[in-house]
Amino acid sequence: MSFLSIPLRSHLLSKFVTLLRPMLYLGVAMVLVTGVSWQILLSRRPERVDLQRPLFRGVSYQRIVRELPRPLIFHVITIDLNDPGLHFLVTAPDDKPDTNAKTEPKAIANTESTSPLDAEPRSDARSSVKNSKTYDTLARTTEQFLRETGVQVAINGSFYFPYHCESPWDYYPHAGDSVSILGESVYRGKRYSVPNRFRPVLCFFKERPPEVHNMLAPPDAYYAIACANLLMRDGKFIPKRETNDREFAPRTAVAMDKARETMWLLVVDGRQAGYSEGVTLKELSDFAVDLGADVVVNMDGGGSSTLVIDSGTGPQVLNAPFHPNVPMWQRPVGNHLGLFAAPLERVTKTCAPVSSMPFSSMKPRNDTGNRGRMSVSATCNGETLTAASIGQR
Repeated sequence: MSFLSIPLRSHLLSKFVTLLRPMLYLGVAMVLVTGVSWQILLSRRPERVDLQRPLFRGVSYQRIVRELPRPLIFHVITIDLNDPGLHFLVTAPDDKPDTNAKTEPKAIANTESTSPLDAEPRSDARSSVKNSKTYDTLARTTEQFLRETGVQVAINGSFYFPYHCESPWDYYPHAGDSVSILGESVYRGKRYSVPNRFRPVLCFFKERPPEVHNMLAPPDAYYAIACANLLMRDGKFIPKRETNDREFAPRTAVAMDKARETMWLLVVDGRQAGYSEGVTLKELSDFAVDLGADVVVNMDGGGSSTLVIDSGTGPQVLNAPFHPNVPMWQRPVGNHLGLFAAPLERVTKTCAPVSSMPFSSMKPRNDTGNRGRMSVSATCNGETLTAASIGQR
């Protein structure tokens, strides 16, 4: 057995170090970039300070920070249901033909289904939708929904399937992927997803306040969105039967008072140690009671929980989404609940009556992303003024 001479060994070691050095530098650079990127994401989260401000006519926002029983941040949208300028919207069905759809009518689901909050990981999620599932919508983030529809406020909606989330590189659905909603959905009076006896339905009407129904929306419901479960009715908490309710998680909920004059959209951040660690369903219900709620429905939570508003210059995320365990990363979800609202102030100018203006000075305006609105613009004192009529979507 021969041994390498000392000079040769030194030469080989020098070569090895020379080859290893770039890899070491690259590794250090990746660690530094990852650390800086993480700090940037953390800095984008809302500050842990109380905040209260009006957003739109009949709509206000409140951020409530608590330290006990653990660090928590509650985001509350308060809606005056008596304001005539408010109109709700839910995600529209995807109208693209599904070549795998069954021809027979959909039947009512009688079994409990898993959800993004409590689902087991499914590695076959993407293929199962493409090969065998009839789907209802295309997944999109809450910010995408707000941009596409022109609503002023938006939150995430129902549970959906298929779903899995194992890492930032392995999750389903991505934006544009097809999903099915767990529970009944109604869009402009037409049902487009399968009712489920375990999923209550939040219903919106043209002529009366919103209502919560056990499984099926009434025939005159114009919009309806499936809920995860009913948390409280008549001011009394309803325990969720399939869980011991010990998980501190991000939550999204909708609550109303007994008179159905006020609605609250509630989002609680969670799973972010020292910032906001989440609440149980009972804690969420107790918080809603403190606001004055009589009925509370729980929506999809976990990494789905997102609250976005139209800031006037673009969408603004008011909470700190946590998908997939990355702060401020929004999860594409199956559907959303949106709200149209009028601005807080309208500037009034004295001008000649519209009837006395030359016809050429008046023209219809087509608002991109605001289908369903009729508007007329006119030139007055060198300025273009617009009058809009907001209708039910």
